[in-house]
Amino acid sequence: MGASTDTFIETASLRSLICHSLGGRVELRILGPLQVHTEDGQLHLVGQRQVKMLAVLLLAPNQVVAMDRLIDAVWDDNPPATAKRQLQNSLSALRQQFADPPKWSVVSDGPGYRLRVPTDELDVLVFQETVGQAQPHTESDPAEAVRLLRSALSLWRGPALDGLTGQAIEAGAARLNEARLAVLEQCLSLELLLGRSTEVIGELVELVGSQRLREPLVGLLMQALHASGRQAEALDAYHRLRTDLAEELGIDPSPRLQRLHTAILRNEIGELDPLREKDSRAAPRQLPAAVQHFVGRNPELKELTRLLDDSGEVCGTVVISAIAGTGGIGKTTMALHWAHQVAPRFPDGQLYVNLRGFDPTGSPMSVAEAIRGFLDAFNVPVAQLPASLDAQAALYRSLLADRRVLIVLDNARDADHVRPLLPGSANCLVVVTSRSQLTGLVVTEGARPLTLGLLTVAEAHEMLARHLGPERLAGQLAAAEELIAHCARLPLALAIVAARAAEQPTFPLATFVAEVANARSRLDALDTGDHTTQIRAVFSWSYDQLSLSAAKLFRLLGLHPGPDISLPAATSLLGIRIGQTRLLLTELARAHLVSEHVPGRYTFHDLLRAYATEQAYAHDSEEEQREAVHRMHDHYLHTATRATIQLEARRALIKLDEVRSDVTLEEITGRIEATAWLTAERPVLVGVVDDAVATGFHSHAWQLAWTLAVYFHRQGHWLDWARTHRAALDAAREMADRSAEAYAHRGVARANLRLDHRDEARAHLQHALSITEEVGDHAGQAHTHLDLAWLAELRLEYSEALHHAERALELHVQAGHRTGQANALNGVGWYHALLGRYEEAIDYCQQALTLNRELKAREAEAAALDSLGFAHQMAGRLPAAIARYQESLSVRHEIGDRYRLAGTLNRFGDTLVAAGDPGTARAVWLEAIEIFEQLGHSSAGEVRAKLASLDRRTASRS
Repeated sequence: MGASTDTFIETASLRSLICHSLGGRVELRILGPLQVHTEDGQLHLVGQRQVKMLAVLLLAPNQVVAMDRLIDAVWDDNPPATAKRQLQNSLSALRQQFADPPKWSVVSDGPGYRLRVPTDELDVLVFQETVGQAQPHTESDPAEAVRLLRSALSLWRGPALDGLTGQAIEAGAARLNEARLAVLEQCLSLELLLGRSTEVIGELVELVGSQRLREPLVGLLMQALHASGRQAEALDAYHRLRTDLAEELGIDPSPRLQRLHTAILRNEIGELDPLREKDSRAAPRQLPAAVQHFVGRNPELKELTRLLDDSGEVCGTVVISAIAGTGGIGKTTMALHWAHQVAPRFPDGQLYVNLRGFDPTGSPMSVAEAIRGFLDAFNVPVAQLPASLDAQAALYRSLLADRRVLIVLDNARDADHVRPLLPGSANCLVVVTSRSQLTGLVVTEGARPLTLGLLTVAEAHEMLARHLGPERLAGQLAAAEELIAHCARLPLALAIVAARAAEQPTFPLATFVAEVANARSRLDALDTGDHTTQIRAVFSWSYDQLSLSAAKLFRLLGLHPGPDISLPAATSLLGIRIGQTRLLLTELARAHLVSEHVPGRYTFHDLLRAYATEQAYAHDSEEEQREAVHRMHDHYLHTATRATIQLEARRALIKLDEVRSDVTLEEITGRIEATAWLTAERPVLVGVVDDAVATGFHSHAWQLAWTLAVYFHRQGHWLDWARTHRAALDAAREMADRSAEAYAHRGVARANLRLDHRDEARAHLQHALSITEEVGDHAGQAHTHLDLAWLAELRLEYSEALHHAERALELHVQAGHRTGQANALNGVGWYHALLGRYEEAIDYCQQALTLNRELKAREAEAAALDSLGFAHQMAGRLPAAIARYQESLSVRHEIGDRYRLAGTLNRFGDTLVAAGDPGTARAVWLEAIEIFEQLGHSSAGEVRAKLASLDRRTASRS
């Protein structure tokens, strides 16, 4: 792309021009050439370094952009030695330029810079917001959705950041351009549904001309042409696409487009667009990518396929086990290669999980975690998840009952690790990999064993040829055979040796043979058949080739609990810049010592983890190891705290030690981003709590458990909640911190209440109460009494519940904890209402309401109003109940608390029916049903049943 005429002005001129517009409106536009507009018109800009910096900041508005990313954007892969200083000087000037206008600022934030910009002053933010506004209307009011989408699309003046070059900018621009196409496709699809086929044909023809292989656009054009009576042209559009796909990619159009083609041929296409078909059932596709250089295993692959075919595709369980239970033999590689081959025979999806049965940290994945992951894959809403593990396992089997799904259970520890994950349906096929023979599974479940051995010499030779090229091997057959022999035909060892040889294409293979053969102290295991020692030997050879910094990072990764690690966490482990860490991880990946299994997350083979840990113990002092682990725990504790604040801003924070200066924290903005981070890191965070206890970081252990409680509670991860708080309890006891111990007891109790383990919950709450009384912690006692009230309510012991709530109120008053007082007042009122004492209930709930309003605690205010509505309703004071419910609904609409809003609507409907207003009640219940259904909550069925009963009564009276 050529340079834009709308380029950036030099520092001094831009400062003067922007300051000239002080107090006026400044607009930034990146949906086309980069432009800055003021009330006086467009600024014409020059200077490529500054324009690229601004472009990168605007591609991530209101987010931190690391210094390394800015350097990459300006200079790509060839920055000068003074790049950082030059950018700091330029960015300092840029910050001054945006310091004067009241809504603008460029601020230093952690490892980089953040450009703060209001939504209405950056076109891409306006575009995203308008597209979001359109989504609720796509089903109910498509014309309004089209209006909004067209308004959003009108902001585009050409390709994003047109005229700017550089890898980082071009990648960001490509992302925005793809978003525009996706919105355009949605808009055109809605316009077709509105009968505007003739109007959109011209636009679609132009789009398809520039996007010849984009199937959704071709499908929309076919449908528009057919709807306009131009069937031949619609079929011709399909044939052109099919020809282009075959010639350029060697593939056919998708099945969905083929169905549209058939429908047009038969003139059977109706109002529904096959391109917008939606399967109401989730079909997960979880198989990791197959290995590129897979070779051999033909007899084993044929045996697997034969077992599938002989059963008439009524599948059982196939067990893949390795000789002597070794790692690195290629069990997972072969299983995934075959799974990809047969995946089309399982249209309802493919599930995959690494059970970590032989994880060197000693922490295999629990059955509960595996089942929960599968339920998440089927998009089971949190509200519909049963509390107990047995019930979740039953739900998992029920989901599979009428589905044809391939399930890969990788790296199982033993038969008991597998049994709870087996479906009850014969429609499914399960492939299990393990270092054990799993004989018990064969005997009791009828699994078919398949022993996987070493590669044949021919297969090993083919593997080297695929890595190095047949020409290189042709003249060095003897050296290749020696290399194969020293690597014992072990796939993982061969892959590492081949990668080393590929990086040095001019070296003769004899060089690598000599290196392997001479490493007697490390490689003698290659001649013994002890595969574990073989791998250690090959790992050491590869490890020795690393730079000092990469070797250090590799060793420290062995101190991480796994199963994977993010770039910022790895950066914290080493205590360096994130850009340096990215380069080191790339070096490790090239050496086949780590892999980036998903973007930004790194993992390595369990034997590599064990080897890395051994090297850390051998080469790093105890102080160095402890410093690294300290940085790691700081990273997770403080980042998790940031995430939790986004989920619940009013949550009382515990006092944390200052984060170390050499720790890299992750930027988290908003609830969606916070939930996404916590979900991605959940297995790691649970392991980190355990690791903190094991390594003596006891404060980190209980504080991290406390921090994670909100997320675990909202997402229904009750078992994780219980596990982390049991670990927190161990940590608190080691610290002799009685207050932390009391908190941990309460945390375990609350998780057990959700799991319906009431006896265990009671025991922990009694311990917590005893400790808080011992140390004179009135607020802690109050919290415990409220939990005991909850336990009593579950037992339908409302008098005991009231007693605990009243005691909680007394203690919160003594502690001067006003927020706690408000909660306790509402609790006392609620239990009075459950006991039929409506006057007392109203009195206490009114006090709670007054205090919450004074504290400006809006969520608690809505709860108190809801409680008052219930008490008035039960007392027969229907006008008062209606008034309180309406106030509660107003607050809940304001704060966006949709779940509790639906609950209040549900109870409000009951009151309206009792007041003789079935019409309004019906409307209220319909709104509640809509919200519950959007949330995937089972209460939708309860409200729907009420509505059906109301409709029957209304019909019988007419």
